[in-house]
Amino acid sequence: MGDRMNYNEAMDYLKEVSCYGGKLGLESIQELLKRLDHPENELKFVHVAGTNGKGSTSAYLASILAEADYTVGRYISPVVVAYEECIQVIRKDQPALKAYIRKEHIAKHLTKIKGICDEMVEEGLTSPTAFEIETVMAFLEFIEQKVDIVILEVGLGGRLDATNVINNVLVSIMTSISMDHMQFLGNTLTEIASEKAGIIKQGVPVVSYEQQEEAKKVINERCKETGSRLYMLHKKDVSIKTMTINGTTFLLEQEQEEPYYIPLLGEHQVYNAYVAMTAARVLQEQGFVINEENIRLGLANTRWFGRFSVIEHNPYVIVDGAHNIDAANMLCRAVEQYFGTKKGIFVVGVFQDKEYEEILKRTSKYAKMIITVTTKSERALPSDKLKRVAKQYCNHVIDAKTIENGMVIAKQMAMEDDYILCFGSLSFLADIAGKTV
Repeated sequence: MGDRMNYNEAMDYLKEVSCYGGKLGLESIQELLKRLDHPENELKFVHVAGTNGKGSTSAYLASILAEADYTVGRYISPVVVAYEECIQVIRKDQPALKAYIRKEHIAKHLTKIKGICDEMVEEGLTSPTAFEIETVMAFLEFIEQKVDIVILEVGLGGRLDATNVINNVLVSIMTSISMDHMQFLGNTLTEIASEKAGIIKQGVPVVSYEQQEEAKKVINERCKETGSRLYMLHKKDVSIKTMTINGTTFLLEQEQEEPYYIPLLGEHQVYNAYVAMTAARVLQEQGFVINEENIRLGLANTRWFGRFSVIEHNPYVIVDGAHNIDAANMLCRAVEQYFGTKKGIFVVGVFQDKEYEEILKRTSKYAKMIITVTTKSERALPSDKLKRVAKQYCNHVIDAKTIENGMVIAKQMAMEDDYILCFGSLSFLADIAGKTV
């Protein structure tokens, strides 16, 4: 095996691999894991699938487990702040950025993995994809950091996702399922839910967000097939007490006592918290020592940037990763909740493969002005095209070209009691927020 790569070389290698594309299926990653003596078998997992809410549900659960003094591995996508965010090791009372994998660890793990991938290609086998390689890198890091449990988010779908190579799953979580990635997962909610329910394993308990009827049916049937106990949650079991821009308090119906507090904004976050709390209680039944205090503090201390996050005051600057229709609907509800009929200044940048026309149609009635920008990604929709679409729904649209420009214009236009709402692709939120995480 050659010399160890440095971080830049390791990132170049990942870029190069992502150009190969890859075939759907788990053969390549299974071969890679076999040649590494199956690191995934040394870890315990909570596996999280769904269209929206995976990140915040995982953030709540990681925070609860860390409060209970467990060391928690977390594998997430897409990332918002920096590449290293995708692999995190979370410990109690540790600053968020400290959890991210270190660059030299990325270089070390990828050097090892590249050596094996190169051998596989020489033997005429297909090279694992970039996402498969990252998933294996996460396993290696989690073993090295001696984590107690890993919260593993599915990348795409579920059944054939690279993360679905794991065996020791303690609980599977289904967050809100809706229409997204139709080109890969199918055109109906039933088809999409079937792909996502593919992570449900024999006898492993499942905690699910309250789903639409078709998705609910699929999950029920899958749990019957696998003999898995299903906790299908109901929104009616939760009552929201207060919602302000500083956070939300809610009660669970069966335990009328002190309300729980969460800092993440938007009504849907209450239900994501309910899913995480239920998963924590399922882990409790499996011998994890988690008490009520851990659950309360874990929820209250959860940080999850880019989900209707207030990053500045006077005027409010809010960032949100609404990048599909379901998320756009949640964003509209949040705007109504916190700003009523008051219209805001929107800064929007999207990927061209998203349903941006429908997203703008739903959100633009809350905008007095829309500023379009081109995000820093090969998949970005050019801001002038976005402007043409936005013009159909809002009279005052400015094409700012760049994110930096867009923010300057928004701040010049905003009065002190205005709000600036930045949304679209998760990847451009990091540029807006700079270092405010």
